Amino acid sequence: MRHPLADRSFEMPLESSLQQLLASPAYRQVGPLLRSGLRETWDEEDARILCYTAEYEGTAATAVFAVPLRHYSPEEIRVALVDESTELVLHPA
Repeated sequence: MRHPLADRSFEMPLESSLQQLLASPAYRQVGPLLRSGLRETWDEEDARILCYTAEYEGTAATAVFAVPLRHYSPEEIRVALVDESTELVLHPA
């Protein structure tokens, strides 16, 4: 028997990725720093990338989340805060 998400011939619904994100420790960690709704999203290999405007220690930033596409695993979600002007990573989590 194959895993139901093993066949990537379908488009994973964005809502599924957002639900997984909201349940993640990464989102709870940086959620208070977010200043916008979802700005941008794209799929890259086995992850869906979700971007939000954020502010980190007074610096305008982008919160970049990597959400698993093939399975539900909120604890695997990663986030980085990237400086808007220099594009340097301010805070990996």
